[in-house]
Amino acid sequence: MSNNITIKEHKSLNHQDHISFIFDGRNGDRCDYDSCEHNLRRLELLMKKRFSLQQEGKKKWLENRELKYEKFFPVEFMNDKDFVLNHIKKYGYGLKFASKQLQDDREFVFKVIQLEPTEFQFASQNIQHDKKVYQLNGLALQYAPKIIKRDRNIVLSVVRQNGEALQWVDDKLKSDKEIVMEAFKQNKKALHLVAVSHLLYMKNSLLLDQEFMLTVVKASFPEFSHLTTVDYSKKAIMRKLVQEYVWLLKFASDGIKNDRDIVLSAIKNYNELRDKEVPFKFASAHLQNDREIALLAVDQDGSALKYVSEKLRRDKQVVLKAVSQNGYYFDYVPDELKNDRDVVLAAVTQDGDALRFASDELRNDREVVLTSVRQKGDALCFASYGMKNDREVVLTAVQTKGKALRYAGEMMKRDKEIVLQAIKQSLEPLEYASQDLLSDKEFMLEVVNLKYIREDKELIMEAVKNNGYAFHCILAGKLQHDPELVMEALKCNGYVLEYSDELYQARMKYCYHDAYLGMTTMTDH
Repeated sequence: MSNNITIKEHKSLNHQDHISFIFDGRNGDRCDYDSCEHNLRRLELLMKKRFSLQQEGKKKWLENRELKYEKFFPVEFMNDKDFVLNHIKKYGYGLKFASKQLQDDREFVFKVIQLEPTEFQFASQNIQHDKKVYQLNGLALQYAPKIIKRDRNIVLSVVRQNGEALQWVDDKLKSDKEIVMEAFKQNKKALHLVAVSHLLYMKNSLLLDQEFMLTVVKASFPEFSHLTTVDYSKKAIMRKLVQEYVWLLKFASDGIKNDRDIVLSAIKNYNELRDKEVPFKFASAHLQNDREIALLAVDQDGSALKYVSEKLRRDKQVVLKAVSQNGYYFDYVPDELKNDRDVVLAAVTQDGDALRFASDELRNDREVVLTSVRQKGDALCFASYGMKNDREVVLTAVQTKGKALRYAGEMMKRDKEIVLQAIKQSLEPLEYASQDLLSDKEFMLEVVNLKYIREDKELIMEAVKNNGYAFHCILAGKLQHDPELVMEALKCNGYVLEYSDELYQARMKYCYHDAYLGMTTMTDH
């Protein structure tokens, strides 16, 4: 008896065709062979179509797997160890975007920090407390918990492996002679790379320790290998030392501090980001009154103005260079120059808060105040009464920082546009608005619309359809877990707040036609 074949078709959620076969031996003699042949041909076409779609899906997946991702990893790659490691190898980052499961995977994180130590900051807290990590790569100490940075045994082990890690240990251990010496021993071949950053954290007592300083000097300057002591009064030694460690001028003899060439060399080699103190601070009073040296010093770091002689502080060019470099030091400008418009404009352009030290006349200067509040909105508090009631000035201030509304004049606090502009960043400035405005129902409706646009599901739905990452940028509260929004973000570009196998499978079905790719889920690992 021949079999009767019944073929049923149904659609899956992602509109791919699936076929179900039911073989039934009854009524075989009545089988419509033409119909069976037609259905079998249809089955063959549907299977070919499905296979073709899966091949397309696999190709798309492989192409997407080679892309560079700057803000997040699509869910299909968040838990993929090979993908995450490869992305870190090629671009230097990626653990931040990986699943929490990978961030808490000890062996995986060990592989990551061997490629890129800075990625350790995105490992789980559990991994960051694992002492073995720091034996693998000492540079991971930068992101270690405080308890690890205070552990002398761990620190000693780390600096023996990588002396550069000394810059991240607890401050108390930075003056531990054994630890510092071990760091230098490890870094003899690359001392220029790390020595400056090491010495920045040393206590003065250690810098005056002959054994320690001999190690530093001999390792830094082979021509001094014959020395038995380090004498800070010797020109030959100090001329070399200040080329690398400019602030060692602090320990020099008075004669060296008055040596123009050595002081100039120290100032020229100063690096604001690297060196903890400006060498001009340690120059002799005679050289602090040297105009050429003073101009060079304040041009490099405005804080040098604190150490310029009284005479040179009245020199407009010296002061202009200083406040243009750092407006914060406008406070050290003599009173007669605090009323100089050029000097004040230069200062507030660099630091809006410098307005506090300007004369009353210039606090009422519209251009000066506008320049100040553009740089720092809060600087409105130092403006004159008239400027606090100048609409353009106040609007500029609240655009820079909404909370600047608190310093505006009462009339400005009744201005709808100004208040609405102020609360765009947050609702906090609303407390400074006038009571009349807060009682205005029409105005308060605008406030509500402005504030709660982030909780309007319809608007957010449109946003995530265009860019799934908008889910991260816009959402707040309960909508973060709205199933429809989650799926729209996932469909758009694979963005999810947190990895799960269910979301991974949904993404594979929707975007890659359910292509089979092997082990990629949490349970597979």
